[in-house]
Amino acid sequence: GIPALAKPVAGQSEQLGNAAALQQLGAATVMYDFSASHIETWLANIPAQTPRHYPDVAAAICDWLLSGQWHDSTALVSTLWEQTGRPADTIAATG
Repeated sequence: GIPALAKPVAGQSEQLGNAAALQQLGAATVMYDFSASHIETWLANIPAQTPRHYPDVAAAICDWLLSGQWHDSTALVSTLWEQTGRPADTIAATG
């Protein structure tokens, strides 16, 4: 639930992809040009935040591995995303 402002490193395609994913998920605001005015605008428009709770992913993966259900990761992924309050189909749509 902490507001994030991301600035991808120029010339790094993976940074652009990460920035696009963060923005699409509503997890960050992205600025492509570093300037005081961008930061001022972002600070002035930070919406009220709702706390987000994230699951213990390491424990869930250990349980999943011990269950022997390695052929079906869909249930694991869906269950973990549901615990964040974000629907798994929204996450899957972002690639």
